[in-house]
Amino acid sequence: MNWFSTFLDIGTKLYSTTSQIAMDVYMMDTMSKMGQLRVDALNQSAEAYIEQAEMQAKEYELERQASQIQSIQALQQRVSEYNEALEFNNFMTEARLGGGESMSVARFVAAQNKVVTRDLERLDTQASLVDSSLRIRGRLSMLNGVTAARAQRTKALESAYSNTIDMLKVYGSPFEKVGNVISDFKTVGTTIYEHLT
Repeated sequence: MNWFSTFLDIGTKLYSTTSQIAMDVYMMDTMSKMGQLRVDALNQSAEAYIEQAEMQAKEYELERQASQIQSIQALQQRVSEYNEALEFNNFMTEARLGGGESMSVARFVAAQNKVVTRDLERLDTQASLVDSSLRIRGRLSMLNGVTAARAQRTKALESAYSNTIDMLKVYGSPFEKVGNVISDFKTVGTTIYEHLT
């Protein structure tokens, strides 16, 4: 009877330990999957930050190209206005003076040429500033997106680490539980050996 009672106690203990391990494995798997969902969500958020930054950078690039076109058009318009005014002045000068050109008209034309040159330089400088500003804004947009994505990925790593630590706190080391099962099998083997000898 003593022999049977010993085996029954060992069997009950072994069943209890393996049942506890099975339940712990199930709970750890569930906890792990929940942690993985959080990590996946943070990684997707990081990708969304990158995509948003890329879209914004493309918008700035399109705006920059449109600004360049407008700048070229403004320069062409100013040159066209100057040429039209010059042609009109030449026509009026010929009509009044009969084809000759006075010194005052030549000075006027030279002065107008300087005004147009300054206007063109101003338009070119303004276009360069807008172009530079839009390039910088596009680069800053990408930098902000990359920084935000890195922060999200760091949170994902922290979450995975925290989840692992939490599982170890709640369920202990899996090696410890397996050690208990091995100890139970060792006890069964020792008991059988003792009763057989």
